[in-house]
Parts: sequence; structure tokens; C-alpha cells
Amino acid sequence: MYATEDEYQAHLDRAPADWAARVALGEFLKKAKDPRAAGYRALGRCRKYPHRSTRWVDYPWAIFPAGPLCIEREETASLAMPWFQAACRRGEGLEEVFVGGLSARGAEAMAGKTRRALEDLFAYAFRDFFRDEQRALIANKGKWLASAPSQEMPERERGFQKRLDARPDDHVARLVFADWLEERDDERAEGYRVLGLLRKWPEKSVSVGGEKRHYFHATPRPEDWQAHDDLPRAWLEEIWVYCGGSPSMVESGGGRPDEVSRRLRREVEDFAAIAFGTLPSRERERIRSEALAAAV
Repeated sequence: MYATEDEYQAHLDRAPADWAARVALGEFLKKAKDPRAAGYRALGRCRKYPHRSTRWVDYPWAIFPAGPLCIEREETASLAMPWFQAACRRGEGLEEVFVGGLSARGAEAMAGKTRRALEDLFAYAFRDFFRDEQRALIANKGKWLASAPSQEMPERERGFQKRLDARPDDHVARLVFADWLEERDDERAEGYRVLGLLRKWPEKSVSVGGEKRHYFHATPRPEDWQAHDDLPRAWLEEIWVYCGGSPSMVESGGGRPDEVSRRLRREVEDFAAIAFGTLPSRERERIRSEALAAAV
């Protein structure tokens, strides 16, 4: 989009809610091996930026809204607590934090910062947060890792996803998509590759009581399908947590309809691909070995 970071930042000063530009800035910084790259991409993906609150006058940079701001529920528009805490450790004077805003000392330290300076602080802090407290965020049902909406996807990704929407059992397309993601250093690459090798994808199936639940099963689905034919339980637990649920939702491979089954196929697969990378290395290697054996 632009040739320099200053041009990107000037654009974001004019249009702070331009999420695609924020993601593009992250890609620009990535090419320069800038440590802020992942943080800016994450802010763009979760569609958040520092917003001066008109309600909480004591906390001028209290919130990071996503889309239209709900004045009555400003506290829900904030970033996840672990990310705030990581920024507080990095920012001088930012020692206390609570969901939705900052302590008086923290607010005073942030009051004089520009949007750019504050986003830089949180972009740097994202590296600490991602490394040290990712699991804590997952437990708090964070959704910053969710993929950007389809209209903000790169054209090639839209093409792959449309293909998989039309033919979810096209596992060759899923593997090619994984290779394309790997070229872009996308965190979903290995997860999509393993799903392709296992020849599994999420499908809504009617379960006990007539509820529709997502199952990851091999296609064609065997008539004697059982819960053990689904993805490994540890992986499923991570997927349902990313979808906004909890590990306890993993019963026969399903989840509560209001939190999981209403999601699109691509959303659930994205969460599955991201969740794969959060599994312990030994568990990932075990699943990867099973996937390679299944593909032979």
C-alpha cells in the first residue's frame, strides 16, 4: 500500500479503524524484520486500536474497540488481560491494570502518548505476551487470533476458502493451501496440512436431541463412526476454547450449538489450524506422525 512506515502511520492517524492497513503495516514491518510486525498484524486481525474514551474521562486510552463502540459496554471492547499486562511491564509507570482500563498511575502514563506510540508499545509487548501468556489468553476466550473477515483476506486465500466451502472434502486443495500459508509464514500452515493429511474437516451433524454439532471426521464418513474417529481430544479441547467454549464441551467430538455450531466451516478450520500450534511439541509430533501414516 505504502512505501514507508511513516506513510502507513499517517494513514492510520487519519483512519485508525482501517484494519486492512494495519495488517498491511504488519506485513511491511515483517519484511524489515521489525519486532513489532506480529503485534500490528494481531491488532489488525482482531480489529482493535487505542480509542480515547468519552465516558471514562479519567482513563483517556481506556479501550481498544472493535468496530462500532457500544458506550454502555465499553469494558468489553478492551484487549485481553495478558496483552495489557505485557504492555504494562514494558511501559514505564504502567504497573497496574484491570480489564477495560488502567489504574490511575497507568492512565497518567498513557495520557500523553500518541496513537502511534501506544500501538508501538502494544506491538512490542505482543511478543512477550504471545510467548509467555498465550495459554492464559486462550483460557480467557481471547479471539485476537481469529482470521480477518473474508473481505480482508488476500485474493488467493479467498479463492482457496471458496474452493473448500464448495468442496470441503478436497484434501489436495487443503494441502496446497497449507503450502501457500507456509510461504507467507502464516501460523495456520501446519494445522491445515495435518487436517489435509488426515483427510478430516468439520461438518455439522445432527446429534442426540436434534442439536447440530461440529465433528471432524474422515470422508466418506463410516456408518460405524465413533468419537475416537474424531481428532485427538487434546486438539479438540483447544479448538472449542478458541471457538469461545471450554474443554468440557468435548463430548463425542461436539460443542454447544450456540458457541460452536453456528460458526462457518472456514472459521472452525482456522481455529483448528491455529490451535494445533499451541499443543505441546510431543503431542504435535504424535499427531503429525499419525497424519503422515494415514496419507500413505
